[in-house]
Amino acid sequence: CAFPIFFGGRNGEEMAPGMTGLVAPATALPDDTNAVPETEQAPAALIESSGASEGGSGSNLATTETIDGPLSGAKAAWRHGDWDLYISGYAYHLPGYYTAARRAKLNANEWGGGLGRSIDDRKGNRHQVFFLAAQDSHYKPQYFAGYSWLHPFFPDSPAQLDFGISAFLFSRVDVADGVPLPGLLPFLSVGTKRVQLIVLYVPPVGQEIGGQTVYFYSRIQL
Repeated sequence: CAFPIFFGGRNGEEMAPGMTGLVAPATALPDDTNAVPETEQAPAALIESSGASEGGSGSNLATTETIDGPLSGAKAAWRHGDWDLYISGYAYHLPGYYTAARRAKLNANEWGGGLGRSIDDRKGNRHQVFFLAAQDSHYKPQYFAGYSWLHPFFPDSPAQLDFGISAFLFSRVDVADGVPLPGLLPFLSVGTKRVQLIVLYVPPVGQEIGGQTVYFYSRIQL
């Protein structure tokens, strides 16, 4: 079974004071002394870690980097995101594709683990980077590293249902002699903002990877 981690701000410009030798007359302050000068307002492109929004449970971390794609999302997650723990996992080999005798020989308990970092943007989408090592269906080690993007269907609900896409590199000893190969897969996740069960469908990949497998693993925000 193959698995799905992967991939900046404007600063306001300020005029330096000039040396004119003239003293300008004092001007009265505006009546609204609580008004914040435009140059001091927070940039509209602020992003936060997944717990920084109201009601969140993560660290109160903010940055002026913008997220406008996978590369900037991966960079923001790596630099400013919360740490995640990944636990692998179970592989369900579909009976309609594998015979009972074949399924009995395949490894369903693909145990393993990994680490990652994640951050939410202002739209509520989550950006994750990760690394995971686990057993494959033939009891051999397999490795994954990449970037995931998730969109919540119910962003204001305590219970979360997300759709995601993961772009990653994977390595297995029985595929291309272990040379890392790219992958791109959609997935669903259910749970809360901090704890999620991720469900991923793995299609057939050449003759080495039979696919037709539903893979389960979990993410826990530390």
